[in-house]
Amino acid sequence: MSKKLRIIDNIKIIEEHSDASFSGHLICDCGYKTFSIFHTGKRTKGILAPYLIKKKKQIVIKAVCKNCGKKIVIYDSNVDGRKPLLTKKYPEEKFFLKNFNDEFEIIMKYNYFSNDYKTNQFLDCFIEIKNKDMKKIKQLY
Repeated sequence: MSKKLRIIDNIKIIEEHSDASFSGHLICDCGYKTFSIFHTGKRTKGILAPYLIKKKKQIVIKAVCKNCGKKIVIYDSNVDGRKPLLTKKYPEEKFFLKNFNDEFEIIMKYNYFSNDYKTNQFLDCFIEIKNKDMKKIKQLY
């Protein structure tokens, strides 16, 4: 059996479909729900995501709590999921969107095979980024 999803304790489940998929808000241990987002890569114009995090052939996305500063790794292709992504090495950068501040609420959406429910062996992970008015800004994959 796979280990449980690394960030499950930082997700407040808002929707669940049997043992195959769920979505939930990312929350910090301090109870705060807004984050800055960092990645170790360059901006891309890929069909799946406007940003891919690239470091030593892995993709990493970090959320940093705007209240206490705790860093939460919300996606790491070296650990998470069934779809390995081969990429190059780039320095860490802040996720930046023109005309928006850097305080985002993050909704995680996961699809699973039922035997792997709520583990790191998910099939898909969609990361929705919304501003403080809950307007959807971007979806990362």
